[in-house]
Amino acid sequence: MSAKNYTIKQNKCMISGSERLEQFLDLGIQPNGNNFPDEKTKNREITYPMSMSVCLDSWLVQIDDYPPPEVVFSDHPYITGVNVPV
Repeated sequence: MSAKNYTIKQNKCMISGSERLEQFLDLGIQPNGNNFPDEKTKNREITYPMSMSVCLDSWLVQIDDYPPPEVVFSDHPYITGVNVPV
């Protein structure tokens, strides 16, 4: 199930504010990382567009579309600095 309509579109550079963004990588539609669905729920996993652009003014590389924070951090099984290392 794609959630493209629920993503936040990055139209400007997060550092310079420039609109001169050039896409250089498109991985298509991907599930949210750090989610481990079981066999029964894997086909209902929500997916999002995954592409990267570079700002031609600041050279910052950034993701083009991203899920809202409540999707990324609401059910997050691994959090850096909190989980015990393996």
